[in-house]
Amino acid sequence: MSGPSNLRAVAILAAALLSYDVRAAVEIAQPNDNREPAGRLRNGVLQLALEARPARWYPESEDASGFEIQAFAERGRLPAVPGPLIRVPEGTRIRASLRNDLPDTLVLRGFHTRPGAAGDVVSIPAGEVREFDFPAGAPGTYYYYASTTTPSRTGRPVYRDAVLHGGFIIDARDERHDPGERIFVLGSIRKDPALDDASSPRPGFGQTRAYTINGLGWPFTERLVYHVGDEVRWRWINTTYEPHPLHLHGFYFDVLSVGDGERDTPFAAPMRPRVFTQRVEMGGTIAIRWSPDRDGNWLFHCHMLDHIGPHLRLRPPPVNERPGHDHAQMDHVRDGMTGLVLGLTVKPRRVRRAAPTEAAVREIKLFVQTQAGRFDDKPAHGYALQEGASPPNTDRVDIPGPLLVLNAG
Repeated sequence: MSGPSNLRAVAILAAALLSYDVRAAVEIAQPNDNREPAGRLRNGVLQLALEARPARWYPESEDASGFEIQAFAERGRLPAVPGPLIRVPEGTRIRASLRNDLPDTLVLRGFHTRPGAAGDVVSIPAGEVREFDFPAGAPGTYYYYASTTTPSRTGRPVYRDAVLHGGFIIDARDERHDPGERIFVLGSIRKDPALDDASSPRPGFGQTRAYTINGLGWPFTERLVYHVGDEVRWRWINTTYEPHPLHLHGFYFDVLSVGDGERDTPFAAPMRPRVFTQRVEMGGTIAIRWSPDRDGNWLFHCHMLDHIGPHLRLRPPPVNERPGHDHAQMDHVRDGMTGLVLGLTVKPRRVRRAAPTEAAVREIKLFVQTQAGRFDDKPAHGYALQEGASPPNTDRVDIPGPLLVLNAG
């Protein structure tokens, strides 16, 4: 091989290896369903080690467009969107550390006792660690978040650092914690080639945007299953730079409390709003409760069309949406929406039946047999039923098979 050709081959190989190393070094942020609290809680003290790290995030799927982001992670685990959930009972003391593995100074908010003040922030230079030791404070729905860029005019980050946030829940000392309660964090991010510093939150030409629930956008959000008569409790945290009117199809819900991230205000039972749409302000939180009274498939979603429309889709358009295909054959459920949508399935009411008594047990035996000469010279294969002491004739089958009539329980 000639000299110039040899050098070209070496250059191509070096470029390929470098690209591979860079891709391998960037972690993929995982969606966090907020079911597992972070840290270790012992004797009234939560020990927690967090890190802020660069990552790549796919709000839909890894075959769709993604974002280069900054994300929180529990030490020894992958980055997560939203960040690790802090959930403790009232009276807990929090002892935590946060390492900034980002190239810029991290400005952390919400890592303090509740109720708190929005101006209570901590700056952590690149490569440094900060230690925290504080009582959790009053029960409620809260969150923590951080930024490394200049916040938008709303005071909220909107691009690389837009998903540097996590839930912070303090359970009341005198209330039984519902293990089925779910926590949902609303997220949003936008990438504007013309405004890499994300100085304005207003959507514009050429932007890529995503709206997510617990790190994913529809149709990749979690599908929830309940039964008629279940009591459903949810907490919603809006970390985005916009308000969101959240709407439940088919049912009303009770608003138990509202907050702003620093304070949480519960409603007395007679004063709880009973609604099917509740606006959650920028940086706001709500806790709600509802109970389905009929089965079916339902939705819970933001009522702003711009936050659920197909124009936000990051994955390529489906084949049947391209020119020359019938619009009526589109999968409208999956491809006609994206963003802030949850799918709900309500099944019929759970029926609890008493264990059958010995007298109620029926013994049934079903035999698979052959009857010779049933179809002229051809045999028939089929079933014969025994209920009682006498077995059926071994050379007989019932066609069609015997009817089984059973009583529930």
